[in-house]
Amino acid sequence: MGLIDDLFGKSPFGTLVEHPKKFHECIEMIMPLMETLAQENFEEIRCLHDTVSELE
Repeated sequence: MGLIDDLFGKSPFGTLVEHPKKFHECIEMIMPLMETLAQENFEEIRCLHDTVSELE
């Protein structure tokens, strides 16, 4: 397997699978962000923003 790794490098499929998962996690944060914005709870918005930033 070492020879194949040397020829082709690291497989891109791991990151191709991981990206949609992270995207979905970020998208799930939109509704809580909008609800918190409607409540004008800016401290909670900052916390949610930090969470999204960490996910990215």
